[in-house]
Amino acid sequence: MAGVNVQQLIVNESNSIMNSKKELLEVYRRACFTRAFELQVKQAYDEGRIKIPVYLCVGQELIGAALSMALEGFSFFAQHRAHG
Repeated sequence: MAGVNVQQLIVNESNSIMNSKKELLEVYRRACFTRAFELQVKQAYDEGRIKIPVYLCVGQELIGAALSMALEGFSFFAQHRAHG
């Protein structure tokens, strides 16, 4: 993203991240979707259906949710570690 000012992508003209109740609800929906998915992954791991280590971001869902709204068109895989 050379030449892109991240601050301009995230903050709008009124210096707030979200403009409306609709945007706030959408960020919340995305965070809830991420939490539900991760809890399903944890359950599958606990039941032995997933045999490899998993790294969850439970408690940090809003970061990925907000970034996914600010940087639409990109794919995000929210987690607390950046494993390659």
